Amino acid sequence: MCAAGTAEACSKCVPVGLTAKQLNAQILKKNAEHGETLAMKGLIVNCMNDERKEEAFELVRKGLKHNLKSHVCWHVYG
Repeated sequence: MCAAGTAEACSKCVPVGLTAKQLNAQILKKNAEHGETLAMKGLIVNCMNDERKEEAFELVRKGLKHNLKSHVCWHVYG
């Protein structure tokens, strides 16, 4: 389940042209334990920098821990 207001925030931010990194930061600022966003942040960190793979994997695990029923978290986890 999405955090209250997250879907509305996304729909308002995307047309403005915010990057995925900025969008993740805004969502995590409102709800620091949003599982799907943590998992996606881990995926982005992994794709951007090979040296931070352990940090990325930890973000994905943390996201999965916060939202065990999310198919997005499980998909990112592998």
